[in-house]
Amino acid sequence: MMLGESTNAEEFAEFLKLVTENLKPEYQKRKPYLVIDNASAHTKSESKQAIADSFIPMNVPPYSCQFNSIEHLWAVLKHNIRKMLFEAP
Repeated sequence: MMLGESTNAEEFAEFLKLVTENLKPEYQKRKPYLVIDNASAHTKSESKQAIADSFIPMNVPPYSCQFNSIEHLWAVLKHNIRKMLFEAP
């Protein structure tokens, strides 16, 4: 599912609506968990309402890289680039 290039609250709420409409029937009866961070698009009233209507929110604490999988990838990439550029073979 792809919307616009924006990550504002309205686009995020629309994305959540699309996700909700495409959930399997068993997840439409009981709310699935949704892991969210403190991004501004996640904390606006439109988003909070969309989340509360269809999901059980699980808020990730601020500055918690260990819970964000992309941060692990960035760490590996940074390590490999540093090794390639600055360490002797």
